[in-house]
Amino acid sequence: MDLNKSRRSHLGSADGRLDVHEGVVTVDALKVNKTLSNLQLDHNSITDAGAIVLSHSLRVNKTLQVLNLFKCRIGDRGIEALAEALETNITLKEFNIGQNQITDYDENVLAIALTEKSTMLEHVSISFNEITDVGAAAIAHAFSLNKSVRYFDISYNNISHEGFKNILQPLKINTTLTTLKVTQFSRLMKEYEFEEAVADLILFNKAIDVEYL
Repeated sequence: MDLNKSRRSHLGSADGRLDVHEGVVTVDALKVNKTLSNLQLDHNSITDAGAIVLSHSLRVNKTLQVLNLFKCRIGDRGIEALAEALETNITLKEFNIGQNQITDYDENVLAIALTEKSTMLEHVSISFNEITDVGAAAIAHAFSLNKSVRYFDISYNNISHEGFKNILQPLKINTTLTTLKVTQFSRLMKEYEFEEAVADLILFNKAIDVEYL
């Protein structure tokens, strides 16, 4: 996948063909590509090395709007580098970092990025990771300040019913977020507790849709 020569707006390699070296070369080319707006790299070996190079590209790239890094074997160092790049990137709107190795530390860094006024992210997915109630608290804080995210998927993490309730609290006044996907919480909580928590949220914010099936 040669981004240096490509003039397409959408490129993808979601079949695992990219090894670590190819992934690094691909994302490094974003620094000079002037047309790409949608990059699908899910299910490839991007790893921390590729994510760090990608973070440098995101600081200077002015066209990319959609980035899919689902299941790319990215760990702490890579996630931190990407989150720091998101603090200054003003074009990316959709970011999928699901099924990597995001921990509470990483989520805190991502949450800080979401509180930056410069971020334009609207669609964020961090599903299938290792976030606990500590990370949930960071997300809740981000929701109290963020004014751009409209869709957020936090399904299948290690968040308890109390962490889930904490996430819902700031959404009573945050009217920007319209869809919150929390698939696993309806299974972790007793049905009446889950329904009560969602009903309480909707009393304050009738525009939000909580997806849990």
